[in-house]
Amino acid sequence: MPGDQGRGSHHESVAYMLTPEFAEVRELFEAEPEIGGAYFRPLEPGVRVVDLHPGSPKPRIPVEPGSLIKRGTTAAQVAPTIPERVEYLRRTREEQAKPSREHRFEARLIRHALATALRLPRPFPAELRFLYSQWRIDQQGGKKRQDFADLVAVDIERERLVVVELKVGPSQSAAAQVSAQADHFRKHADALLPLFGEVATMMGELYGCYDVLRLELDRERVDALVVSEANGGEVTVAEVTADAAVAS
Repeated sequence: MPGDQGRGSHHESVAYMLTPEFAEVRELFEAEPEIGGAYFRPLEPGVRVVDLHPGSPKPRIPVEPGSLIKRGTTAAQVAPTIPERVEYLRRTREEQAKPSREHRFEARLIRHALATALRLPRPFPAELRFLYSQWRIDQQGGKKRQDFADLVAVDIERERLVVVELKVGPSQSAAAQVSAQADHFRKHADALLPLFGEVATMMGELYGCYDVLRLELDRERVDALVVSEANGGEVTVAEVTADAAVAS
């Protein structure tokens, strides 16, 4: 089964993130200012730790060694690795010759959300709450390929998942791309909606967002947005209709 279909180990990783053991692991990373903020992404084999440092030319660096925290890992096991992780991040940032505006844009949005009870900054709709970054979508068919949903959010008023494509500058393909991603979520709703319900509860507990704890996610609708940052820093949000997937 492809990695984006909600295999049981995804559920187990989400459950681990609600344990006291993970709470102590998280505190270790968040207490280290030179890490500069971390996003914890539940995956099938464990929890990936990626950096959100505003000074990174290209953030979302896996916080090595061992950026994948296996389920059951304790703070006592992680603590001795923190100095090496800090040094790894310093070295990697110094070696990043080509900055990524898109990575920096995404990291900035996630930092804001984690600091404000999962709220995304304006001009995002006020009812959106951040849930996940870089959800992998395995495309099936004659030529297998991978795609990634930049952000997955939830509309707490409509109780719908919202897939967000991030762009820096104009894009002719973004609307079709994110509409196809939203369609994929709809087609696999039986597996993905229960998982993202668990993700919403976990993120709400971790980051103090209690309006995502008892959602009944809409099984028929998944919304899509393209969010673009212009060269001057102005951000625009465009809703994408379902038929955009067939546009070229």
